[in-house]
Amino acid sequence: MSKNIILLLILLSIYFMIISLKIFKLKDIKNNPSKYEHEDLINETNEKYKDKWDKYCKIFQSLSHQYSFVNFALCFIFVAIGYLLILAISKTLIQNNERIFMGSQLIGVIALLFLAVPLLMGIIPLSIKKPFFVVTTLDIYNEQYRPRIYKKAYLTFLIIFIITFPFVILSCNNYGYYNSHGIG
Repeated sequence: MSKNIILLLILLSIYFMIISLKIFKLKDIKNNPSKYEHEDLINETNEKYKDKWDKYCKIFQSLSHQYSFVNFALCFIFVAIGYLLILAISKTLIQNNERIFMGSQLIGVIALLFLAVPLLMGIIPLSIKKPFFVVTTLDIYNEQYRPRIYKKAYLTFLIIFIITFPFVILSCNNYGYYNSHGIG
C-alpha cells in the first residue's frame, strides 16, 4: 500500500473517532447535566473576580473580553503548529523531490483556523476547570447554566469539525512535485 493511502486511512480513522467521541460526550451532557454544573467552580470564580470586574485593559469592554483575547491568540498558535504539521506530512510523502505549491495546504490552514475557534474558545477552556476559563466561557456562550455551555461548545465543535477536517485531510494528501523524471 502506498504512503498516501496509509495516511488517508489514518486521518479518516481519526476523523470518525473524534466524531464518535463528541457524539458520546453530547449524549452524556444531555443525560447527566448535574455532572457538568460545577457550582463550586462558579462560586470560586465569582468570589475571585468580584472586585476585578473594573480592572481591565481599557481597549477591552470587560475582563472576559480581555481573557477571550488570550484564547483567540492561542488559536493562531494552533494554526501555525497545524500548518507546520501539514507541511511535514507533505514533505514526508514527497521525500527528496521538489515540492510544487498548489494552494491546497492554504485551504487546510484556513480549515484549521475555523476548527481552532470552537476548540480553543470552548472545548479546552471547559476542560481546564479554572476560574480564568470560567470567565471566558460564561461570556462567550452568554449562558449561566454550565451544562448548556458544554452542550453549545461541543455541538459547535462537532459541526465545524465535520465540515472542516476533510479539508485538512485533503490538504495533507494533495500535492505536486517534480524531479528528474518529471512532474508528479
